[in-house]
Amino acid sequence: MARTLYALLVGIDKYAGPVRPLNGCVNDIQWFDQYLQNAGTTVKTVRLLNDQATRQAIIQGFREHLAQAGPDDGVLFVYCGHGSQAPAPPEFWDIEPDHKNETLVCHDSRTTAWDLADKEVAQLLAEVTATGAHVVVVLDCCHSGSGTRGETEARQIPGDDRPRPADTFLYTPAQAAAHMPAARDAAPGRLEWTGARYVLLAACASDQTAKEYCADGTQRGAFSYFLADTLQRASGPLSYYELFGRAAALVESHVLDQTPQLETHANDLLGGVFLSGVLKDPQQERRVYADQAGRWIVDAGAMHGIRLETPDNTTVLALFPFDLPSTGFADPTNRRGTATVTEVRPTQSSVTLKLADGSNPRPDEVYKAVVTQAPFERLPVALSGEEPGVQAARRALNLVGNGAPSLYVREARPGETPTLILTAGAGSYTIRRPADAQPLTAPLS
Repeated sequence: MARTLYALLVGIDKYAGPVRPLNGCVNDIQWFDQYLQNAGTTVKTVRLLNDQATRQAIIQGFREHLAQAGPDDGVLFVYCGHGSQAPAPPEFWDIEPDHKNETLVCHDSRTTAWDLADKEVAQLLAEVTATGAHVVVVLDCCHSGSGTRGETEARQIPGDDRPRPADTFLYTPAQAAAHMPAARDAAPGRLEWTGARYVLLAACASDQTAKEYCADGTQRGAFSYFLADTLQRASGPLSYYELFGRAAALVESHVLDQTPQLETHANDLLGGVFLSGVLKDPQQERRVYADQAGRWIVDAGAMHGIRLETPDNTTVLALFPFDLPSTGFADPTNRRGTATVTEVRPTQSSVTLKLADGSNPRPDEVYKAVVTQAPFERLPVALSGEEPGVQAARRALNLVGNGAPSLYVREARPGETPTLILTAGAGSYTIRRPADAQPLTAPLS
């Protein structure tokens, strides 16, 4: 856990004006508040419930409270309430391909103020992450205006159709162009802001609604409830992968049309422990040295869990002085650089070194090293059918990760058994498993 955790917890059941009320948002925030009180670290919390959660109060919560966090501290922002959409001014159409902003609906949004647009939240997060703090965001709300299925309450209301002047946003068109160059290729609703290091756990995809869920007679957000259930049942610290994996699976099995999302611009954060960022159960310290041929080696290979999927998706280790005790690894000022794995063998791996001071490593130097980034295991998908559709899917797959290949899905290699098959034909796509004749989805345009 971080030295001090700064938390901004926002829950809105009752809104000003004609906005439909919700039932479980305050319950969600009360659970998060209690959890943090028992977290075993110093916690400084600001809670904004119902009429306290105005647009200005939330902005001040970021700029006056969360901004106090330093490089050794943690930050948690939780929002439980309505999500919606609003038209984007023409000045921002370059970064909003659908000409819409996904928004958080503040208590006063539809009376005397505006919603908080997704990119405004991203701007606020960028300000906080600039301090070096470890930042986590939990959003249990809808990210679009699509309809719901079933009778489960959804945390979504119709969009705000009022024309909004560009000068009422927290960022200017020039800032947007500078910090969101890849947003044209990104899915609407994502908190895009280049360089900001934070982990986002979102209740649903940008075209879905977040549902409420009755658990033991108490109304809760489905995503918040299953996050809480996972944290309560854990026997030890959970990484973001572990926490999200179980919670997302339970959400998808209990409510319709809701697929939680785990997102970050900094992939090395996802293996870290929830709210601290420290790698969960990191591999024991390793030795990095130059062999007789002058090649740099780390004394760990495939049998130790070292992996290389592609040159851009590989294991990275932090380098430390050989005489530094392991208690000093948490201090970033002790790092001498990084070692990036380029070839994996059974018991050793080849690495390239990059020293923090820009100098060349001396062949007689020996470093201690610990893993700070592990590669993603991407889902292999075969592309088949009409060639124009195959080429379009291949191009999209190579641009989905903010202009780079997807971190989660890749095209299956020749001769490799794919997990799924995407087939193009008659102006649409279908997805199926290799052993199934029937598709998993309706045709996709």
